[in-house]
Amino acid sequence: MVDKLLQLETLSDSGKPPKSRIADAKDASQIGDSLVYAGKDRSRWNARLKGMFDGNPPFSPEKLRAEAQAWRANVNFLEGKAASSAALVPYYDLFSGAKYYSRVQCNYYESPEQTEYCSNVITEEFDYLLKEYDGFDFNMQWMLGDFMRFGRGYLMWPDETDWRFHCTPQHKVFVPDGSDATPENLELLMVRQSYRVHELYKYIEDREAARTMGWDIDGVVNSIVNAMPESYSEPAANYTYEWVQQRIKDRDLLEGVRCSTVGARHLLVKEFDGKVSHFIVDEPRGPQKANRDAARSPVPQNFLYKNIGRFDDFRQIISTFFLETPDGSWNGAQGLGHDLYSMMALKDRLKCATIDLSFMRTGVTLQAKTAAAMQKASLTRFGPVNIIPPDFEVQQAGILGDIQAPLSADRMLDEVIMNNTGVYRQRQEKPQGNPRTAREVELQYQTQAVLSNSGVNRFYLQLDKCFAETYRRVVLSRNNTDEDFGSRKAREFIKRCVDRGVPEKAIRDVRCVLAYRNAGNGSIIMRQQNIRATMPFFGLLPENGKQNFLDYALSSINGQSMADLFNPKTRESKLPTEDASWAMLENSAIKVGAPVQWNPHQNDVIHAQIHLQAGAQAGASLEQGANPAEVAAFIDGIGQHTSVHLEHLKQSPMRQQEYKVLESQWKSIANLSDQLKKHLANMAQQDAQQQQKTSKAMTDEQIATMQARGEEQRANAKTDQQLRTGAAKTKQKLAIADLQAASDINRKNRMAMAEVKNNGANE
Repeated sequence: MVDKLLQLETLSDSGKPPKSRIADAKDASQIGDSLVYAGKDRSRWNARLKGMFDGNPPFSPEKLRAEAQAWRANVNFLEGKAASSAALVPYYDLFSGAKYYSRVQCNYYESPEQTEYCSNVITEEFDYLLKEYDGFDFNMQWMLGDFMRFGRGYLMWPDETDWRFHCTPQHKVFVPDGSDATPENLELLMVRQSYRVHELYKYIEDREAARTMGWDIDGVVNSIVNAMPESYSEPAANYTYEWVQQRIKDRDLLEGVRCSTVGARHLLVKEFDGKVSHFIVDEPRGPQKANRDAARSPVPQNFLYKNIGRFDDFRQIISTFFLETPDGSWNGAQGLGHDLYSMMALKDRLKCATIDLSFMRTGVTLQAKTAAAMQKASLTRFGPVNIIPPDFEVQQAGILGDIQAPLSADRMLDEVIMNNTGVYRQRQEKPQGNPRTAREVELQYQTQAVLSNSGVNRFYLQLDKCFAETYRRVVLSRNNTDEDFGSRKAREFIKRCVDRGVPEKAIRDVRCVLAYRNAGNGSIIMRQQNIRATMPFFGLLPENGKQNFLDYALSSINGQSMADLFNPKTRESKLPTEDASWAMLENSAIKVGAPVQWNPHQNDVIHAQIHLQAGAQAGASLEQGANPAEVAAFIDGIGQHTSVHLEHLKQSPMRQQEYKVLESQWKSIANLSDQLKKHLANMAQQDAQQQQKTSKAMTDEQIATMQARGEEQRANAKTDQQLRTGAAKTKQKLAIADLQAASDINRKNRMAMAEVKNNGANE
């Protein structure tokens, strides 16, 4: 075993770091050749695994023909493909079966209610953005196929800002041997890519901008002009056994027709300052097109692209998914194919042997009596009668090959495979005795279609990092003025969030972006089991918890879209928050003239909305004959208290949009209050004038009598007002006490439930 040294630049004798660890294009090309050559054994092994999944037969057809055994069965029964497809189902369900692809959590600001609202809006709109990208589901499925079969899958981004990731096939990504299975610890990464000529031309269409970014215009133009289809004669393809296997599967190994492409190698290296530099060089190709005289140089002389310190770290370039890395090695990652290959090869051979024996047992056995009889070996059929040629004798004893032994061995291998396939632990037991009950079958299916908790957690942790980087790029690309799909959709995402009342600061400043966790470990059966296990506690859940559980149950049975159909979200308006309840109590206090105070724990937006709505309803009651004086007093109190909330909203830079809307509503209420006051003043003036005219016509005695009656009425009214005010205050105190008691009881219930859950988890 000989380990070669990669030609990366290092410190000078004086300890000064180099400008870049890759000196020139020649060194970059040699580094790429070393990585490809070092991976030839892995390439050969992966090609075998791919052949198993693609349907390659267990025996070489050429060898069977050479040994006069072409009659033998030579079939791949595709059990490996079926096993990998079944294993993919729970992983696909983990990321696509939940309500949303990911969950965005904003940082805390203003109030918990507003923070939760912004988080929910951003989550919904980010999920909609991902679903608008046609390549999202396709690339995720492609990555999951590599992830499950070969143990590693890769999603990569094309530049610094584009949020649309693409799956890069696992056999086109190379790292030095001994690299850890985490991008943070990478030192060098190489990716092989074949550009279609129009794709590569887009990068240099704007020559000045492309040159500023680091593209070699002349080199790229030369590569496009000399583009040609991939060929096995290329030096770089000599160790790419997956390249050959793919063409065997596509049935185009001997004859095919392909478009011209430009082969390129992306080399990404971590510099001494921690930044990651990006270089692109030509992939070594074979001879030029027939109509060209000059042959391309096998070693590139210049970089097609060079950008030193382009990325902060490797996580901004690649998102990795490893199924199993027991020793932490990148190149040592293993997938389901490693566990299946040997067993599937034996199973295919056993099944083929069983078929051979079956055909031999069903045939007629003849024995030639003379050497010349073989030249007359032609059975003649005359109606229902078979005429055997002369010099042949029928043997009454059939072929005694044992068929049951291969079948028993095949069943044994089935049990071994199902019990030893990593995190996806499908188990198969041979039925014995009486037929199993439906409950037994259900439990067996549950164990066969569920992932282990460790496998689920590992997958979600890797998916978290992918979604976090995708969201970062979406927010970053909002400033792009380009009209490409990614930039345009990113700007639309920001606009939709802002239109729904989310400040841009909340969109930029998020605490975390996580994959939306789906219950059941990828199994619908497990989720339905969880529903039945949770049902006894349904009555103890708070109202919003009951609604969430109902959504979960409906989505598990009928799918997410049916949950929204059966349990529409209009129910949320019937569940007032604590702030809404207090605001309604304050409206009642203002109506009876009781004082109401503001405190910093109140949600100013919710309180202002509830108060202004009550003021508008009071103004509308005038048309049904309400007392103008009482309405005016209530609206005046509402306006004064709401102005306090608006004043605090005005001081918050992130709440200016809500402030403007609520201020407009408050001004409408204020105008109504002014009109009512003016109307009441006119009525009072008219009453005074009428009383003055009446008093002149009265005698002194009548005046004295009326004055006495007026004093008595005022005293009675004052006494009645005092009684009503006292009763209202008492009623308000009782209502507030009841609300506080209910809140304390609810809090104690939640604490008790949390303690029960914690005790249950500990047990």
